[in-house]
Amino acid sequence: MMFDGGRQFKDAVKKHSVVERREIKFIKNEKKFVRAKCVDENCPWKISASFDVRTGSFHVKTYNEEHIYNISFNNKRVTSSWLAEHYLSIIRAMPTIKTIAFKELIKEQLGLNVSIDQCNKAKLLAFKVLMGNYRKEYSKLWDYAEELRETNPGSTLTLKVEKPDMHSKALFERMYICFAACKKGFLDGCRKVMGLDGCFLKGICKGEILCAIGRDANDQMFPIAWAVVRIERGDTWTWFLTSLMYDLNITDTNGQG
Repeated sequence: MMFDGGRQFKDAVKKHSVVERREIKFIKNEKKFVRAKCVDENCPWKISASFDVRTGSFHVKTYNEEHIYNISFNNKRVTSSWLAEHYLSIIRAMPTIKTIAFKELIKEQLGLNVSIDQCNKAKLLAFKVLMGNYRKEYSKLWDYAEELRETNPGSTLTLKVEKPDMHSKALFERMYICFAACKKGFLDGCRKVMGLDGCFLKGICKGEILCAIGRDANDQMFPIAWAVVRIERGDTWTWFLTSLMYDLNITDTNGQG
Protein backbone atom coordinates (compact mmCIF):
# COMPACT_ATOMS: atom_id res chain seq x y z
CA MET A 1 0.00 0.00 0.00
CA MET A 2 1.43 3.38 -1.04
CA PHE A 3 0.81 6.98 0.06
CA ASP A 4 1.94 10.30 -1.37
CA GLY A 5 3.62 11.27 1.87
CA GLY A 6 3.76 10.86 5.61
CA ARG A 7 0.88 13.23 6.19
CA GLN A 8 -1.46 11.26 3.91
CA PHE A 9 -0.44 8.05 5.67
CA LYS A 10 -1.12 9.57 9.10
CA ASP A 11 -4.50 10.88 7.96
CA ALA A 12 -5.42 7.39 6.73
CA VAL A 13 -4.41 5.84 10.06
CA LYS A 14 -6.42 8.45 11.97
CA LYS A 15 -9.47 7.84 9.79
CA HIS A 16 -9.12 4.09 10.33
CA SER A 17 -8.94 4.71 14.07
CA VAL A 18 -12.17 6.73 13.99
CA VAL A 19 -14.11 4.40 11.68
CA GLU A 20 -13.08 1.29 13.62
CA ARG A 21 -13.56 3.07 16.96
CA ARG A 22 -10.09 2.11 18.16
CA GLU A 23 -7.71 4.32 20.10
CA ILE A 24 -4.22 4.49 18.58
CA LYS A 25 -1.09 6.55 19.16
CA PHE A 26 1.90 7.50 17.01
CA ILE A 27 5.11 6.33 18.62
CA LYS A 28 7.39 7.37 15.76
CA ASN A 29 6.65 10.45 13.71
CA GLU A 30 9.56 11.44 11.51
CA LYS A 31 9.83 12.90 8.03
CA LYS A 32 10.63 9.55 6.41
CA PHE A 33 9.24 7.07 8.94
CA VAL A 34 5.93 6.85 10.83
CA ARG A 35 4.79 4.14 13.24
CA ALA A 36 1.52 3.78 15.15
CA LYS A 37 0.17 1.26 17.63
CA CYS A 38 -2.82 0.63 19.85
CA VAL A 39 -2.94 2.65 23.09
CA ASP A 40 -3.17 -0.62 25.02
CA GLU A 41 0.36 -1.91 25.52
CA ASN A 42 -0.89 -5.51 25.42
CA CYS A 43 -2.70 -5.10 22.09
CA PRO A 44 -0.70 -6.37 19.07
CA TRP A 45 -2.20 -3.90 16.54
CA LYS A 46 0.50 -1.82 14.87
CA ILE A 47 1.39 -0.28 11.54
CA SER A 48 4.45 1.47 10.12
CA ALA A 49 5.37 3.10 6.83
CA SER A 50 8.54 4.66 5.45
CA PHE A 51 9.67 6.72 2.47
CA ASP A 52 10.75 4.72 -0.59
CA VAL A 53 13.43 6.50 -2.63
CA ARG A 54 12.67 4.50 -5.78
CA THR A 55 9.00 5.49 -5.98
CA GLY A 56 9.12 8.76 -4.06
CA SER A 57 6.18 7.68 -1.89
CA PHE A 58 5.40 6.19 1.51
CA HIS A 59 5.09 2.38 1.65
CA VAL A 60 3.50 0.35 4.44
CA LYS A 61 6.24 -1.89 5.83
CA THR A 62 4.57 -3.67 8.73
CA TYR A 63 0.94 -4.17 9.66
CA ASN A 64 -0.69 -6.33 12.32
CA GLU A 65 -4.46 -5.89 12.07
CA GLU A 66 -5.38 -7.88 15.19
CA HIS A 67 -7.06 -5.78 17.90
CA ILE A 68 -7.76 -7.11 21.39
CA TYR A 69 -8.45 -3.70 22.91
CA ASN A 70 -12.14 -2.89 23.42
CA ILE A 71 -14.01 -0.61 21.05
CA SER A 72 -14.11 3.00 22.25
CA PHE A 73 -17.10 5.29 21.86
CA ASN A 74 -15.02 8.37 22.75
CA ASN A 75 -12.10 8.80 20.38
CA LYS A 76 -9.54 11.49 21.21
CA ARG A 77 -8.76 11.84 17.51
CA VAL A 78 -12.24 13.23 16.90
CA THR A 79 -11.58 16.86 17.74
CA SER A 80 -13.57 19.90 16.64
CA SER A 81 -10.99 20.49 13.90
CA TRP A 82 -11.34 16.91 12.67
CA LEU A 83 -15.12 17.18 12.60
CA ALA A 84 -14.98 20.52 10.76
CA GLU A 85 -12.70 19.07 8.09
CA HIS A 86 -14.57 15.80 7.55
CA TYR A 87 -18.09 17.25 7.72
CA LEU A 88 -17.34 20.36 5.68
CA SER A 89 -19.38 19.21 2.68
CA ILE A 90 -22.38 18.39 4.87
CA ILE A 91 -22.24 21.75 6.66
CA ARG A 92 -21.93 23.46 3.27
CA ALA A 93 -25.05 21.63 2.05
CA MET A 94 -26.95 22.11 5.34
CA PRO A 95 -25.64 25.34 6.92
CA THR A 96 -28.71 25.65 9.16
CA ILE A 97 -28.38 22.17 10.66
CA LYS A 98 -29.10 22.25 14.40
CA THR A 99 -26.29 21.30 16.76
CA ILE A 100 -28.33 18.44 18.26
CA ALA A 101 -29.06 17.08 14.78
CA PHE A 102 -25.37 17.40 13.87
CA LYS A 103 -24.42 15.48 17.03
CA GLU A 104 -26.90 12.71 16.21
CA LEU A 105 -25.61 12.53 12.63
CA ILE A 106 -22.06 11.98 13.88
CA LYS A 107 -23.24 9.29 16.28
CA GLU A 108 -25.20 7.57 13.51
CA GLN A 109 -22.34 7.64 11.01
CA LEU A 110 -19.35 7.05 13.28
CA GLY A 111 -20.89 5.43 16.34
CA LEU A 112 -19.08 7.97 18.54
CA ASN A 113 -20.22 10.25 21.32
CA VAL A 114 -19.21 13.88 20.86
CA SER A 115 -20.17 16.84 23.00
CA ILE A 116 -22.44 19.75 22.10
CA ASP A 117 -19.45 22.05 22.59
CA GLN A 118 -17.40 20.05 20.08
CA CYS A 119 -20.21 20.26 17.54
CA ASN A 120 -20.61 24.01 17.99
CA LYS A 121 -16.88 24.60 17.59
CA ALA A 122 -16.77 22.32 14.54
CA LYS A 123 -19.58 24.28 12.87
CA LEU A 124 -17.85 27.60 13.59
CA LEU A 125 -14.56 26.33 12.15
CA ALA A 126 -16.33 25.01 9.06
CA PHE A 127 -18.15 28.33 8.56
CA LYS A 128 -14.82 30.19 8.72
CA VAL A 129 -13.41 27.95 6.00
CA LEU A 130 -16.52 28.24 3.86
CA MET A 131 -16.76 32.01 4.20
CA GLY A 132 -13.09 32.29 3.28
CA ASN A 133 -13.75 30.23 0.15
CA TYR A 134 -16.79 32.31 -0.76
CA ARG A 135 -14.85 35.55 -0.37
CA LYS A 136 -12.25 34.28 -2.81
CA GLU A 137 -14.94 33.17 -5.26
CA TYR A 138 -16.83 36.47 -5.09
CA SER A 139 -13.57 38.38 -5.64
CA LYS A 140 -13.25 36.60 -9.00
CA LEU A 141 -16.64 37.73 -10.33
CA TRP A 142 -15.11 40.53 -12.41
CA ASP A 143 -12.83 38.02 -14.15
CA TYR A 144 -15.75 35.61 -14.56
CA ALA A 145 -17.90 38.30 -16.19
CA GLU A 146 -15.09 39.34 -18.54
CA GLU A 147 -14.44 35.73 -19.53
CA LEU A 148 -18.12 35.21 -20.35
CA ARG A 149 -18.17 38.37 -22.47
CA GLU A 150 -15.15 37.18 -24.46
CA THR A 151 -16.45 33.64 -24.99
CA ASN A 152 -20.10 34.61 -25.55
CA PRO A 153 -20.12 37.71 -27.81
CA GLY A 154 -23.35 39.66 -27.67
CA SER A 155 -24.16 38.53 -24.13
CA THR A 156 -25.07 40.96 -21.37
CA LEU A 157 -23.35 40.70 -18.00
CA THR A 158 -23.86 43.42 -15.43
CA LEU A 159 -22.13 43.34 -12.05
CA LYS A 160 -22.94 45.91 -9.40
CA VAL A 161 -21.08 46.30 -6.11
CA GLU A 162 -21.46 48.53 -3.10
CA LYS A 163 -18.48 50.55 -1.87
CA PRO A 164 -19.31 53.14 0.83
CA ASP A 165 -15.94 54.88 0.46
CA MET A 166 -12.64 54.50 -1.39
CA HIS A 167 -11.02 52.70 1.54
CA SER A 168 -13.73 50.06 1.90
CA LYS A 169 -13.76 46.70 0.17
CA ALA A 170 -16.34 46.27 -2.57
CA LEU A 171 -19.40 44.27 -1.46
CA PHE A 172 -21.44 42.26 -3.92
CA GLU A 173 -24.88 43.72 -4.56
CA ARG A 174 -26.29 42.17 -7.76
CA MET A 175 -25.39 40.47 -11.04
CA TYR A 176 -27.42 40.09 -14.23
CA ILE A 177 -26.72 37.54 -16.99
CA CYS A 178 -28.38 37.10 -20.38
CA PHE A 179 -26.48 35.03 -22.94
CA ALA A 180 -26.67 35.95 -26.62
CA ALA A 181 -27.86 32.42 -27.45
CA CYS A 182 -30.73 32.77 -24.96
CA LYS A 183 -31.77 36.12 -26.46
CA LYS A 184 -31.74 34.74 -30.00
CA GLY A 185 -33.45 31.50 -28.99
CA PHE A 186 -36.31 33.32 -27.29
CA LEU A 187 -36.81 35.89 -30.06
CA ASP A 188 -36.59 33.36 -32.91
CA GLY A 189 -38.20 30.22 -31.52
CA CYS A 190 -40.33 30.91 -28.45
CA ARG A 191 -43.79 32.20 -27.80
CA LYS A 192 -43.74 35.87 -26.86
CA VAL A 193 -44.81 35.09 -23.33
CA MET A 194 -42.51 34.77 -20.35
CA GLY A 195 -42.72 33.93 -16.69
CA LEU A 196 -40.93 35.73 -13.86
CA ASP A 197 -39.97 34.20 -10.54
CA GLY A 198 -37.57 34.50 -7.65
CA CYS A 199 -36.19 31.94 -5.22
CA PHE A 200 -34.06 32.17 -2.11
CA LEU A 201 -30.45 31.02 -1.92
CA LYS A 202 -30.22 28.79 1.14
CA GLY A 203 -26.45 28.36 1.39
CA ILE A 204 -23.90 30.21 3.51
CA CYS A 205 -24.29 33.36 1.41
CA LYS A 206 -27.89 34.47 1.40
CA GLY A 207 -29.60 36.22 -1.48
CA GLU A 208 -32.15 35.56 -4.17
CA ILE A 209 -32.19 34.50 -7.80
CA LEU A 210 -34.54 36.36 -10.14
CA CYS A 211 -35.26 34.70 -13.45
CA ALA A 212 -37.17 35.09 -16.69
CA ILE A 213 -38.37 31.89 -18.38
CA GLY A 214 -40.01 31.39 -21.78
CA ARG A 215 -41.77 28.47 -23.52
CA ASP A 216 -40.29 26.90 -26.64
CA ALA A 217 -42.10 25.20 -29.54
CA ASN A 218 -42.20 21.91 -27.59
CA ASP A 219 -43.87 23.64 -24.64
CA GLN A 220 -40.69 23.24 -22.58
CA MET A 221 -39.15 25.86 -20.30
CA PHE A 222 -36.55 28.05 -21.98
CA PRO A 223 -34.17 30.16 -19.81
CA ILE A 224 -33.88 33.76 -20.96
CA ALA A 225 -32.08 35.71 -18.24
CA TRP A 226 -31.36 35.56 -14.54
CA ALA A 227 -29.86 37.66 -11.80
CA VAL A 228 -28.50 37.19 -8.29
CA VAL A 229 -29.48 39.95 -5.88
CA ARG A 230 -28.96 40.48 -2.17
CA ILE A 231 -32.67 40.98 -1.52
CA GLU A 232 -35.91 40.84 -3.51
CA ARG A 233 -37.67 44.18 -3.52
CA GLY A 234 -39.17 46.70 -5.91
CA ASP A 235 -35.93 48.33 -7.04
CA THR A 236 -34.19 45.01 -7.76
CA TRP A 237 -37.14 43.80 -9.85
CA THR A 238 -37.22 47.15 -11.69
CA TRP A 239 -33.49 46.85 -12.40
CA PHE A 240 -33.88 43.25 -13.60
CA LEU A 241 -36.88 43.99 -15.84
CA THR A 242 -35.26 47.12 -17.28
CA SER A 243 -32.18 45.09 -18.22
CA LEU A 244 -34.40 42.37 -19.71
CA MET A 245 -36.45 44.85 -21.78
CA TYR A 246 -33.27 46.36 -23.19
CA ASP A 247 -31.87 42.92 -24.12
CA LEU A 248 -35.07 41.78 -25.84
CA ASN A 249 -35.88 45.16 -27.41
CA ILE A 250 -39.17 45.32 -25.53
CA THR A 251 -40.81 48.73 -25.60
CA ASP A 252 -43.45 50.12 -23.29
CA THR A 253 -46.75 49.99 -25.20
CA ASN A 254 -48.86 51.25 -22.30
CA GLY A 255 -50.90 48.05 -22.39
CA GLN A 256 -51.66 48.25 -26.13
CA GLY A 257 -49.92 44.90 -26.90
